[in-house]
Order: sequence, then structure tokens, then C-alpha cells
Amino acid sequence: MKGQEINLGNWNYSHYHTGPLKVMISCGQGLQVTENTEIGLEYYVSVLRDEFSEVFQKTFETLPMAINFINDNYGHWTLKDTSLPEEGGCGSCSNS
Repeated sequence: MKGQEINLGNWNYSHYHTGPLKVMISCGQGLQVTENTEIGLEYYVSVLRDEFSEVFQKTFETLPMAINFINDNYGHWTLKDTSLPEEGGCGSCSNS
């Protein structure tokens, strides 16, 4: 079911959720300890409770590593694609 997973094309606007918990991938900069010790891009898999409280976070050096982790550990949760319009609510109202 590859269409029902987070992948390289949807990782930045899709997440898994169950009850009050949501898990997503985000990115940021962090110190990469290498020969040259430089600042580089990191990817974070974060579990949030009620949108604001972080329950868990794991850091990855590459996006494919983060994607594999999130799908392997949370792929049984419901996938939410936030690029799709919501039904109902203010977003569906006409401004005319």
C-alpha cells in the first residue's frame, strides 16, 4: 500500500494520527559532527499530543531514514493529507 504511506512526495504535508496523537516529519538545522563539524539539515519524527505537547522526537540525518522510521513504526495509524481541502467548517463557506 505505497499510496497510503508517507513518502518523498508528501512528507511535508502529511502525517499519521490516532486519537489525540499525531506523528509527523519536520526539518531543521543541527550540528553535524563530522571531520569538519558543520551545521546541516536534520529531519525530526515527532509525536505530538493535542497538537502542542511533544511526546517523543527522534532525529535523522536523511529524509529517507525518517520516512522509513515513521512508516515502520506508525504506518498502522490513519494517514492525513493536509493538502486536501477540509469538508465543512469555515474553509467551505462562500465569501460572497
